[in-house]
Amino acid sequence: MSSVIIIGAGLGGLECGYILAKHGLQVTVLEHDARVGGCLQSFRRGDTLFDAGFHYVGGLAEGQPLHRIFSYLDLLDLPWQRMDMDCFDEVIIGNHRFPFAQGHEAFAERLTEYFPHQRENINQYTRFFQHVGEHVFDPLQPDYQGNPLFGESAYDWLCRTISDPLLRQVLSGTSLKMELRAETLPLYTYAQINDSFIQSAWRLSGGGQQIADRLRQGIEAMGGQVRTRATVTRLMEYNGRINQVEINGEERLQADCVISNAHPAVTLSLVDDCPAIRKIYRRRIAALDNTDGMFTANIRLKPNTVPYLNRNLFIHREGADLWQNPTDSMLVHFYPDAHALDILTPMRWEEVAPWA
Repeated sequence: MSSVIIIGAGLGGLECGYILAKHGLQVTVLEHDARVGGCLQSFRRGDTLFDAGFHYVGGLAEGQPLHRIFSYLDLLDLPWQRMDMDCFDEVIIGNHRFPFAQGHEAFAERLTEYFPHQRENINQYTRFFQHVGEHVFDPLQPDYQGNPLFGESAYDWLCRTISDPLLRQVLSGTSLKMELRAETLPLYTYAQINDSFIQSAWRLSGGGQQIADRLRQGIEAMGGQVRTRATVTRLMEYNGRINQVEINGEERLQADCVISNAHPAVTLSLVDDCPAIRKIYRRRIAALDNTDGMFTANIRLKPNTVPYLNRNLFIHREGADLWQNPTDSMLVHFYPDAHALDILTPMRWEEVAPWA
């Protein structure tokens, strides 16, 4: 039986481990934290449950892409709750409010009520999204690297497709969940993520930790291991392959294959000097820009003070340019099973660099 070590038990590492275990490999997942999940982790303050990073998902209805994936990963029976069909996301710019409805036709019709002069542009925008969403699993499409939409700018396409500047801001208004950099955000990423939520939008009652715990249980049920407090301190190469890892500076494990779900620069820093990895490649990876982070305020509410909304609010200053200064914006997320909400706003590293 082939063996594999996976570094990192966030969503990517756990999904990778689950898939490989399901295909009969002997899987060991190593996590330096005390719990699995990464940004899926939940935590409590008093009797209130908060999520570290999980808020909602898209495309989970039957026949949609995430339904197919979550069925494979045995995640469909978790307590998913569908969000407001007529307004799952509400974009607020100054004193103006714009609803995003679930379903392509409803999405286009609701926005056309506010921008009747942009009807054809909105329909073109929505049809393109729908086309991208319908071909996520199309075997005739080019592979990941070869998809031409990865080489096209989302911002340039949006400017060509939507002539009204305010409508462009509205359509960009829910994209705090990705980084709106005009120079780097690919059209495929922008279209595929946004389309998944237009297809259907869902919250998870009880926290995102349930996803991580279910994946861990599945890996272990199939004979794999998921180890916490197991910090990888070194990766060792033999004949051009990484096949051994050092844990916590002492224990060593060997496998036929090692997969890292850690940051690429961190991963390379663990590898001893070897001919297989050139120094110029190490320097290039180490110099790559990181995406911005999010500052989150987790707020407990007194009962009956703020009504629960089955939608997200994306609030932006009047005149803000989301592609140039996203820190003028915030997302308000309501918890379906608690008197609580999260407020998130993009945060650049420079804002906290003095405390490095």
